This record gives sequence, C-alpha cells and structure tokens, in this order.
Amino acid sequence: VSDCTDLESMIKCDIIEVEEDLTFDDKMHEYAMLMLRTTSGIDREEFFTRFCLKVDDVYEEALKANKLKGFLEDDGRYIRLTTAGLDFANVVFSDFI
Repeated sequence: VSDCTDLESMIKCDIIEVEEDLTFDDKMHEYAMLMLRTTSGIDREEFFTRFCLKVDDVYEEALKANKLKGFLEDDGRYIRLTTAGLDFANVVFSDFI
C-alpha cells in the first residue's frame, strides 16, 4: 500500500485533481461538441448568449459540409445530428476542429 506522500503515489491514490484551463476557442468547441451529443443539438440563441458569436459564423464550413452530407439538420434555431449523422458523429465532430 502506498503512503501517498510523493506525487506519483498521490496520483495512484487518486487524491490529486487535475484542472485544465481552456481558451475561449476551446470552450466554444467543447460546448458545440457537447450539445451535438444531445437530442436537442446546438441552440443558436444559447451559443450567442454564451460566446457573443453566431454559431453559423464560427462553424460555417463544418455546418455547410455536414448539412450537404445529410449528417446535420437545421430548424432555424437548433442544429442537431440526423439519424445518419449519429452513425457518423465522429466524422462530423472532426469537421468542427
């Protein structure tokens, strides 16, 4: 049993919490990816409220390409994965990077 006094032991004992500082762009990306994993999708109004940017401007190419492929649907307020998009979610997500 480890005594949890040195860094390696503390990590093994799971008593160190690691935090990551995200940039503004990272926060936008994380939010978009998280919301695309939900059934409601990305809410344009909520995105603008959080980031003071339009999701369509930030991810213009990714949105356009994935709508053309049939992977995203857009009802004017929400952008969400289609049934086909769910099967190719990782491909869609990679376009947002």
